[in-house]
Amino acid sequence: MSKPHQADIARENVFIWLMAGMQFIHIVDFMLVMPLGPDFARTIGMDASKIGVAGGTYTFAAAISTLICYRFLDRFERKRAILLAIGGLALTTALTAMAWNYHSLLVFRALAGAFGGPVSALALATVSDTVAVERRGRAFGILMAAFSAAAVLGVPIGLEMAHRVSWPSAFLLTGAATALIGLLIYLKMPALPLADPHARPRESLLSALAKPRYRFGLGVMFVSMFSIFLLIPHLSAYWQFNRGFAREHLSLLYMGGGVASFFAAWAAGWLVDKRGAVTAMVVLAGCLCFVTFGAFVAEWNWPVAVIFVTYMAFAAGRSVPGQTLSSQVPEPDRRASYMALQSTVQSLGSGMAAITSSSMVGENPDHSLIGLPWVASLSIVALLILMWLCWRLSAMLAPTAS
Repeated sequence: MSKPHQADIARENVFIWLMAGMQFIHIVDFMLVMPLGPDFARTIGMDASKIGVAGGTYTFAAAISTLICYRFLDRFERKRAILLAIGGLALTTALTAMAWNYHSLLVFRALAGAFGGPVSALALATVSDTVAVERRGRAFGILMAAFSAAAVLGVPIGLEMAHRVSWPSAFLLTGAATALIGLLIYLKMPALPLADPHARPRESLLSALAKPRYRFGLGVMFVSMFSIFLLIPHLSAYWQFNRGFAREHLSLLYMGGGVASFFAAWAAGWLVDKRGAVTAMVVLAGCLCFVTFGAFVAEWNWPVAVIFVTYMAFAAGRSVPGQTLSSQVPEPDRRASYMALQSTVQSLGSGMAAITSSSMVGENPDHSLIGLPWVASLSIVALLILMWLCWRLSAMLAPTAS
């Protein structure tokens, strides 16, 4: 294999970091509502155990919008499509600040999700378009590190704004930051040549799903999101009401978890490039199973900070090998369409997980949660299925992945 030219590496880095910025702001927008559940309970009378429904509303709307876009994203120049999607996300995120009760919150989160889904799909497709496959583990490690950066910077800042000013100010700030990312993309992102729309006929959704590698690639991403978002919507309430963690220190807790997961995502990218995606998935998902069992099923008396830091680190890490494998599934001229499908199933996975766990979790009069050990057990089963799916997908891609 020839050594990559420095100009090619520099060009790839421009796309990687701009798309990482898109992923960062999309994830902040999606995640911010979940740790604010207790704040909503105090201000708009929402049951804290139903915060998973608010998160699920966002992801279901994202799934529907990206599914609608499935056959069209590859027909539009990437930069124009990105600017339209991120502009809509900035506006609808700011509108969330107008919510006055639980139902209006759901409406505004659904509107934001309708733009957030295509933002994520376009970011992933652009990196797949512009980064060589032998360097894609590192690239997706950086994109997955956006999840960690959201926990390190975005969510703690939002929590501090909500604590010191009001929760609407957190969404106004996020909307402004989204607009800033859009401006950077407008100024710095080169236009990508549009693939020849007549090179191959459009592919129907049923035709795409008839391909085994598509089904397994999408299955990997669905189960990956389902396994993690069974627990994530309830962690803030669990720390505060079940474990007695102080609300004023919650932003520091998310920051600590985010720092650990940021480095874990980078390390996972290195492990994927050196040892392969399946090995990386088995190691990282296996460690996550152990932490989940000890913290939430056996309920070992670990400090809250230790549980959260290790959980977030392994959760971020095990997303990298799955995404790297999935990026090798589509044909080059159908990457955006495939990533739209991927974004759809990811949104469905996280939304179904949030709704499922909300139906399994109850709330005591003191707001403490009940039923979380059962939710954690289901998460462990999903992680074991994820390992098997990655092994099967890797075998399918072996003839073409070299």
